[in-house]
Amino acid sequence: MTLPSSPLLKAPQRVWLVHHQSTDPEGAITARTQGLLKGFGVDVTTIEVSGRDCPVLPINGNLTPDLVMVIGGDGTVLRTLQSLTQQNRHSAELPVPLLAINAGKLGFLTRVEGQTLEPAITQLIAGKAFLDYRSLLTVSQGEASPANQQKTQVALNDVVLKHINPSQMTTLQVRVGEGSHQSLIATYDADGVIIATPSGSTAYTLSAGGPVVAPMVDATVLTPICPHSWNAKPIVLPAEEILTITPLLTRSSGTGGVMISIDGQEWGLLEKGESVTVTKANFSQPLVSLEPPDTAFYRVLKEKLHWGLNPRVTPQ
Repeated sequence: MTLPSSPLLKAPQRVWLVHHQSTDPEGAITARTQGLLKGFGVDVTTIEVSGRDCPVLPINGNLTPDLVMVIGGDGTVLRTLQSLTQQNRHSAELPVPLLAINAGKLGFLTRVEGQTLEPAITQLIAGKAFLDYRSLLTVSQGEASPANQQKTQVALNDVVLKHINPSQMTTLQVRVGEGSHQSLIATYDADGVIIATPSGSTAYTLSAGGPVVAPMVDATVLTPICPHSWNAKPIVLPAEEILTITPLLTRSSGTGGVMISIDGQEWGLLEKGESVTVTKANFSQPLVSLEPPDTAFYRVLKEKLHWGLNPRVTPQ
C-alpha cells in the first residue's frame, strides 16, 4: 500500500483533547488550547490520562472527532495512537488525524511547542495544516481459526521481542515471506530484535545501531539488539514483507519466554516454538504537520537529534 500524498486538513469542528496530567500538571497548556479552540467555535472534549495508561476515548459512531490533539510527550502520543488505531481497524471511517503539542522532553513526534501554540491553532483553523500519513505495523500472535482467536495489535513505531529476563540472551529465528515461499533471514543469539517503521527508526532501533529512514520511504527496519555476532547487522526490507519471529531457545534456568512490546507497551509472551508475525498494516495513520511533512522531518532531525552537526560550520 502506497502512502497517500499530503493534502491539507480541513478546519476541525470537533476535537478530542488528550491531556497527560504529569507532563502538564497545572493544566496550563491544556487550558490555553481549550480556550483558543473554543474561541473559534470548536467543540472540545477533554480526556485525562496519567502514568503509562492508554487514554479511554469516548468512541461513538455519531460523534467521531475531526481531530485528536495530544498534550504530552512521545509516549503519550504512542499510547493515544494505540487507542485510536484500535478504533480505526474496526471502523469504515477514515483514520482520525492526530496533532501533538509537546509538553514532554524530546517530543520527536510532536509538531507544536508551547510558545507557538497560538499561531499553530490559527493555522489549523484556517485549514492550512498538512496531513502527514505514517505507515503502521500489524502484529499477530496465534492462528486464526473457529476454535482460536488470533491476537492482533497495531504499532506506529516498533515491535520489540526480548527475553522476559533482561539479563538473559535468547535465540530468535526470523523468516520473511509466507507458506512455501518463506526464506530464513537470520537466527540471532541476541538480547532481542526490533522491527520498526520509518517513524520508529529514530527511536529504539536508532539506539541499537539501526539506520534513520525518512517516513516517506515505504520500508521496514529489522535490527538485532546486542547480537553475539559481528555479522548480524540491521537490514532494511520492503514494507510489504511478512516477518515471522520464532524463539528457538530461552537461556534461563528459571522462567523462560520472550516478551513482545508494541510502542513501549508490554503486549504478549512467546514460549519456545511459538511465533509472531509482523507486516505492514492495511491503513496508515495521519499526523498533522504545520509545514510540508518532508520539510518538517529534516528540520526536526537537525533540531532535536542534532543530526550531522558540524561544530566548524554555522548552520544555514
